[in-house]
Amino acid sequence: MTTVTRYTNSFTSTPGDGYDGVGEVLTSAALGTGTLLANGRAVLTAAHVVENNVGPIRVDFTGVDGAYSATVSDYWINPGYSTTGYRDDLALLWLDETAPASIPRYELYRDQDELGRVATLVGYGATGSGYLGYDSDSGGQRSIVQNRLETTWDAVDDALYGNSWYTPPGSQLVADFDSGSARYDTLGYLMGLDDTGLGSVEGMIAPGDSGGPAFIDGKLAGVASYSASLTGAYGQSLDATDDIDSSYGEVGAWQRVSHYQDWIDSTLAGVSDTWRGEDQIVHLLGGGGRDLLLGHGLDDRLSGAGGSDRLYGKAGDDRLDGGAGVDVARFDVRADEATLAQGGDDSLIVASEASGRDTLTDIELLRFDDRILLTEAPGLSGPADLAFDERLYLDANPDIAAAAARGEITALDHYRDYGAHEGRDPNALFDERGYRAANPDVDAAIQRGELDSGYQHYQAWGWQEGRDPSAWFDLDAYFDANPDIAQAGVEPLGHYLRYGYDEGRVIPTADDGMWG
Repeated sequence: MTTVTRYTNSFTSTPGDGYDGVGEVLTSAALGTGTLLANGRAVLTAAHVVENNVGPIRVDFTGVDGAYSATVSDYWINPGYSTTGYRDDLALLWLDETAPASIPRYELYRDQDELGRVATLVGYGATGSGYLGYDSDSGGQRSIVQNRLETTWDAVDDALYGNSWYTPPGSQLVADFDSGSARYDTLGYLMGLDDTGLGSVEGMIAPGDSGGPAFIDGKLAGVASYSASLTGAYGQSLDATDDIDSSYGEVGAWQRVSHYQDWIDSTLAGVSDTWRGEDQIVHLLGGGGRDLLLGHGLDDRLSGAGGSDRLYGKAGDDRLDGGAGVDVARFDVRADEATLAQGGDDSLIVASEASGRDTLTDIELLRFDDRILLTEAPGLSGPADLAFDERLYLDANPDIAAAAARGEITALDHYRDYGAHEGRDPNALFDERGYRAANPDVDAAIQRGELDSGYQHYQAWGWQEGRDPSAWFDLDAYFDANPDIAQAGVEPLGHYLRYGYDEGRVIPTADDGMWG
């Protein structure tokens, strides 16, 4: 945390002060902060703290009984998470055991009266002063400051004079870092929210504080996400240093817990232990990323949550729920050996003698032994050469569906302006993130700003270079199965979605190495 004076012991949170349940989150890629929730096993933090992790995650607490270190056994990233504007920047961590009773737990702040309230901010981030910004060589201790939560980011967005970004309305709480004078009262200047600060207790989040709590009345009201430097109407800086370094005039943003309470509640309600015994049913809940969920062959329940997941129930009468994203379910039979029927609540029943009777929800693709099938007909819209599936885009991205329902943006406009670059899929058969991962030269070009997306590359060059659009669409196999398409020299994925699906053309299976 940066503070209005030099950092002193007065800003250090000590054991027994009520904040021992705020832990330091350590991953392979980042350091952050997290808050232990009321059940004693779940820790709420920011998605960007854990998104690039490739190894174990640990949460370290310091309490009245000394240090306590917990290993994370699973985690879930909010399905709408995007680094553009740090939209839906939340993750839930699941500890491998319940924390000791001496470590405090915290309730969610569920009311929506946060604006104007003073919040207590806790985190393990870098320290520094408002005039100079944070010191990158500092941090690691638990710090505590205060700030007033004055507005929401969408309200700031309406007042900005330059470029900004879309976030779900009311989803982010915002405070500015005041110096005690009007000079750096950024929200006062931009929005008329005049407030010169809280004096010596005021502070701002810095690197390492990400995921940390904003407490109101002892309850968790916000999760620290980012800080930003804004400009005035004539381009003048409202920041003491002109760098994004948590100095005076910058604003901080917290994901609003009351806005996300349903996601938090429903995610934790679905958590159960995972068994692998010879005669026990498996219930698996994905971690919000690109998960592979394997059943044991009984009446298993596999829930993908967010991300594009692979679900393989094997035998038994399974329940497979893909959640958000573009998800695929595997069946060990030929397509003509299975029967498909509509179930209740928009579910799909897939039944066969070998695989049992499975109930599927939010599954976009079926992988049989001989082919890939779409669970619904393509719902293309927009230009003829784009092959953009509006129905699937809204189903796979509930945050965009909610914004579209409110009339704030259309699916196609969102994909063109944000979604393509964010890695969202334009249809069920093009895997944007998978394409970038398989083609690092394309990903590098996107990072340099030379391309908007992998899909743009695929359409212009990739298919002619033999680059597969996804693991579910092997170009060579498709051309072999459909030689007339190969001879015509047309882009095959778009042709299939526009014509081939209705013509009954086959997408051969080509993904045998992806099922564990």
